[in-house]
Amino acid sequence: MEIRNQFEQAYAEDKGLTLEWCRGQRMTNGSYLDRAMARAWFWWQRGKEAA
Repeated sequence: MEIRNQFEQAYAEDKGLTLEWCRGQRMTNGSYLDRAMARAWFWWQRGKEAA
């Protein structure tokens, strides 16, 4: 599973959101419209790089 899909699924489950809503927040620049989700994505990537 692609890292972005893993993140979106985990974020949706953690926040009680739908996967479709999370995917709908994607922007073309690689971030997310929702600021909290954008911050979570940044730290998710950093964590994966550090592991």
